[in-house]
Amino acid sequence: MAYWDTGEDDDFFMGALEDVGAPPRRGLMRRGRGRGALRPGVRPVAAPRARPPLMPAIPGVNTPAIWEVPIGAASQGFTSSSGTSLTFTINTQKPFQGHRLILDVTRTGTSSTGLLQVTSFLVGANNVLPSSGPIGGGAFSNVATGVMVQMPPAVPGISITLIVTISAAPTTTDRVDVAPVIFGRTIG
Repeated sequence: MAYWDTGEDDDFFMGALEDVGAPPRRGLMRRGRGRGALRPGVRPVAAPRARPPLMPAIPGVNTPAIWEVPIGAASQGFTSSSGTSLTFTINTQKPFQGHRLILDVTRTGTSSTGLLQVTSFLVGANNVLPSSGPIGGGAFSNVATGVMVQMPPAVPGISITLIVTISAAPTTTDRVDVAPVIFGRTIG
C-alpha cells in the first residue's frame, strides 16, 4: 500500500491507492490548485511500516519464533507376550500443535504379519480421530500422502496418548516394533 506524496513540505498524505506504481484511474485525481491537488509527476512513497511482530522489543533478548519440530515416544514392540495393544504417551516440554503422525514400523520374523491400527489418538481428553472406528496404520506410514491431522494444542502438563493395536500378535521370537513421530509446531 502506498500514499501519494503531494510534494508539500509537511508531507501531507492524500490517502491509499490500490495499485502502487500504476497511474491513477480517471476520476481519482483532483484537478486544480490548492493543498489537496495532485500534480503530474508525483511519485508514490511507501506508507510507514509497523515493527515486524517477531522483532525483539529489547535488544539482545531472544525473540520467540514458531518452529516446525518432531516429537516422539520410545519405541515399543508387539511380541508373543506383549498382547495386542500398545499405549504411547508423549509429554511435551513446550506448547505444541501437531499436524502429521508417522508410525515407523519394523517387522521381524515370518509371523509378524498382523494389521496395525490406531484405535485412539488423544490430546488430553480431546480425541483427534473424528469417529470411534480404528484407522489402519498404513495411513500413517512415512510415504503416505494427504494425511495431515490438525491436532488440538498441547501445553506442558497435557499428555498426547496414542493406542496402537495389532490384529494378530507375533509368535515365538518374532516381533513388530512401532515408533510414533508427530510433526508439528512449537514456540521456541
